[in-house]
Amino acid sequence: MAEEKTSAGSIAKFIAWPLVAVAALLLFQNQIATVLPDEAGKISIGNLTIEKDSKLGTSASPDVLTALKDLPPNANFQLISRNLAVTCFWPPVVPASARADHSLLIERGLLKELSAAEIKAECQNPASNVGFRLTPLGDRARTFQLNLLAELAQARAAGDSASASK
Repeated sequence: MAEEKTSAGSIAKFIAWPLVAVAALLLFQNQIATVLPDEAGKISIGNLTIEKDSKLGTSASPDVLTALKDLPPNANFQLISRNLAVTCFWPPVVPASARADHSLLIERGLLKELSAAEIKAECQNPASNVGFRLTPLGDRARTFQLNLLAELAQARAAGDSASASK
């Protein structure tokens, strides 16, 4: 049981730190670009190095970047941890609590709360009392985040294998 908690904690840390680093880079990209000389090709944060002309950030549309800007790590985690387009909750979850937990994603247009008819039609548990659906913007933002994590993991793996071969 303790191993499961350690494993889940390790996974959460593995996912959270790159998101925080990328969010900081996205948030301060204009300031970073003006401070760095034109010949500077890399930005490093700890063991993470991003090339200035790399693919990071280019696959996201401006509306996705705006929706993700300043999004706290827990909201990022909620967004990327969705494996279904629709998420439903039932008692003992209180609808107001579920709404509060997802309010920032709803405000940003990344999630939409389901109506009572949609809950009845789309949630498998008949006791479901609140549900949320990814919006098209939310789906694009989630896809961008997952691609970004994959790209960071590949870059890190490439860096680790290059270090190991030295």
